Amino acid sequence: MKITLPLFLNTVILLAFLFTANLLALSFLSVPFWLKVTLALMLSLSVSVLVFFKWQKNSVKKSKLKQSKQKTLCDLATLNLLARTDISKIFRYLFKNLNLTFKETNGYFLVNGAVVYPCCLPESLSFNEVKRTIDTSPYQGENFLIISDKFNESLKIYKDDLGVTLIDTEAILPLLNRFDLLPKTKTTVKKPSLFRALFKKVNGRRFIIYGIALVAMSFIVFYPIYYLVSGVFFIVFGLIAVFFGKSDLVILNNDFLTALNIKDEK
Repeated sequence: MKITLPLFLNTVILLAFLFTANLLALSFLSVPFWLKVTLALMLSLSVSVLVFFKWQKNSVKKSKLKQSKQKTLCDLATLNLLARTDISKIFRYLFKNLNLTFKETNGYFLVNGAVVYPCCLPESLSFNEVKRTIDTSPYQGENFLIISDKFNESLKIYKDDLGVTLIDTEAILPLLNRFDLLPKTKTTVKKPSLFRALFKKVNGRRFIIYGIALVAMSFIVFYPIYYLVSGVFFIVFGLIAVFFGKSDLVILNNDFLTALNIKDEK
């Protein structure tokens, strides 16, 4: 079971808050103080453990999603840096594995009445580049599917005038990975330092919430100074992280097979 620092802090803050609230609620009972503390601690631990496992499950899902995004970036870099002949070879095998009838000429693939041209470039593809690609194609008058990593705004606006469908390279990565068509590469992911891992915008918002909760609790506990100092520290650090921290990358996707009017049967 992997326990991350944000998950640990979340649980500790929740435990402290529940313990304080339960202790105040039990203060009206005419029982010894040690019994109140014991009951409050048991109730707080019970709830905190249940919430911890729920948070831990969500944390595992987020971790898998992050690893998937990292793999996507590595796969995109691998495909974009390949030579034109290698890219054509990969798509040739892809269509064969999908049991599709196709015709290939100079890197253009005629599939199901559409012309598929895998550009697979890391830079943004322009309107003029796509128009030149269509004009030099051996297949004229067909619908074109242009595959690349990025497209500039003018191309997105006038793509219908060109009669092309734009497909993100990321949309075909699941198919390429399913048939093991991408070259094997060794990637080394350097783990960030603890400070860099904490110094993110999303963590900054968490720390601000922690700080506000601790400051609020300082007004109802018997030893407020510890809660007040810790709360102010969390708020200050959280504000710094929100304004100067880094954001996580968001990746968008499209559907390659839908554009070809093909039903994907795994």
